[in-house]
Amino acid sequence: MWQFVRRMLPELLFHEVFELACEGRCLSGSTWDHILGYRNASKANPETVLFLRCCMIPAVGAVTKLARFVGQPLISPDEEEAGVVHGGHC
Repeated sequence: MWQFVRRMLPELLFHEVFELACEGRCLSGSTWDHILGYRNASKANPETVLFLRCCMIPAVGAVTKLARFVGQPLISPDEEEAGVVHGGHC
């Protein structure tokens, strides 16, 4: 959100945008409604909308999920079976 907002309103400081986000406010309305809309779209259309949560730690879990979503596996099936990359999912 910070990267998007600062292009439109470069005078806003990071902490101001952060506070607005914590209050649930953004340029397009409620931050939480915006996020929930993408989450619901992901559940309804998982083949076209990917919703990644910040709790996907280590990040390799999120990267692996993203790679699969775009059809470009991060590693080969043999490497995956051998456990070459270990990722966390929520």
